[in-house]
Formats: sequence, structure tokens, C-alpha cells
Amino acid sequence: MRRSLGTLAADTQRLRNLDFSTGKTSGSLIRELDDLHRQHDAMRQSLQAQNLALEQAQEKLASLVENGMLLSSERDKHRLLEHILMQGKRICNADAATLYLITDHDSLRFTLRSMADQLPAFELPLHDNSGAPNERHVSTYVALRKETVIIDDVYSETRFDLSGTRRFDMESGYRTVSMLCVPLVAHGGEVLGVLQFMNATEPGSGDLIRFSRQNLRFVEALASQSAVALENHNLIDSQTALIDSMIEILAGAIDAKSAYTGGHCARVPELALMLAEQANATAEGPLADFRFETEEQWREFRIGAWLHDCGKQPECQPRHPDRRGAVQGQRAHRADHRHAGEFAVSQEPAARSGICRHSP
Repeated sequence: MRRSLGTLAADTQRLRNLDFSTGKTSGSLIRELDDLHRQHDAMRQSLQAQNLALEQAQEKLASLVENGMLLSSERDKHRLLEHILMQGKRICNADAATLYLITDHDSLRFTLRSMADQLPAFELPLHDNSGAPNERHVSTYVALRKETVIIDDVYSETRFDLSGTRRFDMESGYRTVSMLCVPLVAHGGEVLGVLQFMNATEPGSGDLIRFSRQNLRFVEALASQSAVALENHNLIDSQTALIDSMIEILAGAIDAKSAYTGGHCARVPELALMLAEQANATAEGPLADFRFETEEQWREFRIGAWLHDCGKQPECQPRHPDRRGAVQGQRAHRADHRHAGEFAVSQEPAARSGICRHSP
């Protein structure tokens, strides 16, 4: 009896230190002590499971904080979408994931998949020809209702048309069992897309299980973060497109001032980009180290080409009343660019790639 009580005391001390290992136990002649040992073992298993769940929740909360910082700093849209998809897949322990985005023509488009298989070319309409909502598919239902849907067994599901998923399984050899669909809802209530996760797995063994209702809150929090980041990215893209359009309109207005050099400001960007592309592809010679590595660098170059005549004094712009004056003006215009280019090259050799000697 004393040995049994000592074993229980040592076991209690281990549990107090969150040590879930078991010590050596032996049967007791007293039935109540045996029952106490069994209850102690059950308590150990329960505490161990709760401790594991707490650690996983803390890990998911930490990943959400990290995710928020990454989403706010990412400028490349493809990397942003890829991060959203893979982070969601990791949080809910899914085996596969798909991202749909809303198009301008009222449909859902397959945008990204976690697997390397080819994306379907077709889109899922959100409304039929009569204007009625298309809620047959689980992804369109989630987008229209702005509700999360969990499916425990795809092959016994009767609420939605999952023939496309079953056809994909048959063609690819993959077996979809469970599914989780979460809408990407922006701050103003606009749905930007849908996250779809397939086949929840047990973290330790990898066995297929149902999607955890406890993990649902973390996935929805990720979807909310992602929708805000995606909306901000779309707003930046819209502002960028607006600014680019205004620059082209300004350059067009300069072209319109002269009947002799009309179209000059539109031709220069085309020629400049052709030269820059060739310089970017050069692997030897003085331009071997020249590279435009980001879309932002290409955009800055395009803007510079569009604005190359903006800001000049009126008398410097080609505008001549007769043919002789027009020819002289064109020569002066070319010389103006040539002198500017020679000065730039003398100051910075890498600027050679941006110099475009051209005719109006």
C-alpha cells in the first residue's frame, strides 16, 4: 500500500511539471487504489490532449500574427495569393487547397492550387441566364451566401453538385473525402473569392479526418486578413492603372500640339521598351550587368519613356509652321535628346540602357 501511494505521489509530481510519462505501476491489494491509478491515467491522457491542443492553438495564433505582417508587406500579387493559400492549408492541416477569385463578369475563376496539376479553364457562374443565384456548387454557394461550409464526406454529400470533384478524382487518382470552403469577404462586405481545402489530416499520423470545428475560427481569421490584404492590393493596382492612363493622356496631349511630330510620344515608349528588353537579355559586353528584375522597375522605365517630353519649355517642343522649319525642329529635338543622353552616360554608365536615340 505504501508503495502504491508513493507511485501515485510521484505520478502527480510529474503531471504538475507537465511531464506525461508514466512510471512503473503494480497492482494493489486494495481495489480503491487500483481505481485511483486508473483515474490517474485517464486524467494524464486528458491533460496531455488538452496541453497539445493549447500548444497547437498558440502556434496558429502566432502564425496569424506573422501572416498579418507578411500580407501587409507583400507587393507581388502572385506571391500574395500563394501565401494565402498555403498558409490556410497549413492552419487547417489540409492535404490540398484551391483558391477561386471573383471575376468582373460574375463568375468564380480557378486561380491557384496547392498541387502542380493544371488549373481548369472553365469558370463557375454565380448566376444563371435568368439572373437567379447559382447555388448548386459549394464554392458558388459560399461566395453568394458569404458562409463557411464543411463537408465531412464528399461522396455522400447531397446538398451540392460535386460531380466536378468526383470527376477530378477519377481522372487524377486522387481521393477527396472532406472539404472546407471559406469566403474571402472584404471590409465593405464584398466577396473577393473563396478558399477551398480538401482532406483534413491528423498532424501526427497524416490519417484523413474531418475538418476540426476548433480550427475553423483560425481559418476564418486568416480569410478575413487575406481579404483585406487582397482588397488593398486591388486598390493599389487600380490607382497604378489610373496614374498610367493619366500619363498617357498627358503625353498624347503633347503629341496633339504638333501636326509634324504627332505620335512621337507614343512611339518612344515602344522603341525604348524594345531596346530595354534587348539590353536586359544581353549576357556579355558593357550591358551584361544591366537587369530590370521587378515589375516596378519596368514600370518606372515605361513612365520615364512616356514622360520624356513633359516639362520642356514651349519653345523647345517641336512646333513649326513650314516644312523647312519642321525639319530643323526635328533635328533640334533629336539633338536635345542626344545631348541629354550623352550627359547621362557620362554620369552613370548603367544609364546607357535607358538612352533611346530616336526620330520623332
